[in-house]
Amino acid sequence: MRITTKFIGSSALLIVLSAALFGTSYAVNRQARKSLGTTHSQVETAVAAVAKLDVTLESQIVALSRLAVLGDAAIDVRVYERSRQQFFQALNTLERSSYATEQTAQLQLEGLRRQHKYLEQIALQLTSESLDSEQAQQIVRSLRVFEQGTQGYIQSLSKSAAAQTAAYQRQQEAFHDQIVLLELLSFGLIILLLTAQFYCLLRPVTQALRRLQIGAERIDLTPTQSDVAHIDIDTDDELQALAKSFNQMSDRLRSSYQNLEVRVAERTASLHRANQSLLEEVSERLEVEASLRQAMAQLKQTQLQLMQTEKMSSLGQLVAGVAHEINNPVSFIQGNLEPAQDYMNSVLALIAQYQAECPETTNRLQESLEQADLAFIQADFPLLLKSMETGAERISQIVRSLQTFSHLDESETKSVDLHEGLESALFLLTTQLGATTHRPAITVQRHYGHLPPVYCYPSQLNQVFMGLLSNAIDALSPDLTADLTPDVIGRYTSNLTIAITTDVILKGNAEFARIRFSDSGCGISEDVLCRIFDPFFTTKPVGSGIGLGLSMSYQIMTVNHKGRLTCESTVGQGTTFTMEIPLNLKALQTLVEPEVKVLSLPGLLTP
Repeated sequence: MRITTKFIGSSALLIVLSAALFGTSYAVNRQARKSLGTTHSQVETAVAAVAKLDVTLESQIVALSRLAVLGDAAIDVRVYERSRQQFFQALNTLERSSYATEQTAQLQLEGLRRQHKYLEQIALQLTSESLDSEQAQQIVRSLRVFEQGTQGYIQSLSKSAAAQTAAYQRQQEAFHDQIVLLELLSFGLIILLLTAQFYCLLRPVTQALRRLQIGAERIDLTPTQSDVAHIDIDTDDELQALAKSFNQMSDRLRSSYQNLEVRVAERTASLHRANQSLLEEVSERLEVEASLRQAMAQLKQTQLQLMQTEKMSSLGQLVAGVAHEINNPVSFIQGNLEPAQDYMNSVLALIAQYQAECPETTNRLQESLEQADLAFIQADFPLLLKSMETGAERISQIVRSLQTFSHLDESETKSVDLHEGLESALFLLTTQLGATTHRPAITVQRHYGHLPPVYCYPSQLNQVFMGLLSNAIDALSPDLTADLTPDVIGRYTSNLTIAITTDVILKGNAEFARIRFSDSGCGISEDVLCRIFDPFFTTKPVGSGIGLGLSMSYQIMTVNHKGRLTCESTVGQGTTFTMEIPLNLKALQTLVEPEVKVLSLPGLLTP
């Protein structure tokens, strides 16, 4: 039997049972409501009739009282007759209702009817006879006594009606409780039928599907094992057919997987061979690439060295020419200053002797002496010669500083005093250190320690000194075209200093001369600090630098001198460059060379 047939049959049976249950409940509910409706109608009729008895009886008594006192027969008689008819109508209604089935109620109604006959006798007497006032007063008193006597019957009837109303309310509440109980029983029966349907029909389906799911998972875990995923289901429906198809699929999948494993193994072996060949080719290419990179780095280093050498050679030639052209005239000046001083002293002595021996002079001679201002010449000429001597000495000092800086006659390493090189660089930068229109003069603080002679390349170290000092001066000379805050302008116009500190430190078994250049500038940001030693990197405007100064200095320190060049900077506080130079380059046998930073820029090797 098909699953759909089972499900439709059980659902139809469930629907029929539910319909029968709900139909029965509806019929019982309707019959009970009808019975309650009848009872409610009778109770309302009885209550209304009792109220009408009370009202009509009161109206009759009032009409007869008026008739007895006032004697207005026409109106009061009509009121009495109408009230009397309504009274008997209400009384007949009560006698016909279920209210009159009680014996007590019947006795009360019969007693009320007998009492009313007395009222009819009084009415007959009032309409047939003429009464005096005393008789009228007596009838009124009789009517009051009659009213008090009938009130007991009316109140008893009202209590009976109220009791019937309370009984009706209790019946209604009991009916409501029965309806709720019946609905709960119906709902419970439906839930029970649904549970039975699930247990008898859906539970076998879910169990069969669960077995199929477990079989599929076992196929995924062990696809190559035989009969591991076979499912046996005997339900004689679609699930049995599905299990049969699943077993057939499992067999085909197992066979396909086995074939796939063979093909994958063959393909893996082929890929492994191709991968080995590719790895060998990649390894060869990596070796070639590494060799090319090393050759490129060496070419770049060679280019930088050639640029440095050409620069220093050009500088050396310039300094040699300037020294040669300046030394000869300066030597002439310095050599002739002393004879000129002697000659002038002799001339002045002769003039003084002539004035002493010949005090009387002619008018013409006196005018010449006054025009020449002999006294001023005697006082100013020695000063003039002294200033010429100072200027010549200044020129000689500049030439010696240029020669010391370039070390034209020192192409090899030698032991030199680094303080002398520092002072030469500072002397050449005297003009840049002086005050300008945008800032005051820069103060140089020398904190020199004891440095023994250092075995090095003097001209290269002097170039490093010049570059670091020039950068420090640039850091203390802000670009006034930029927007500067008042505190920054105040810092630049208050305390501009460059501190040079030298000492000797010990690293391992080697001694190093350490030179620190500290400026009070604005500092260097992190993104710039990590690139300052890269070739061709500069933060200066176009035309103010090509970015090779610090790169060459770094190479001179790390490669040529086996030392170190580092930079520490804090934005807003200043920058410090530190040089560490071995005291004896020859004695330094082994030192790990720092990595030389070289950028791969197009055109770097273009001559």
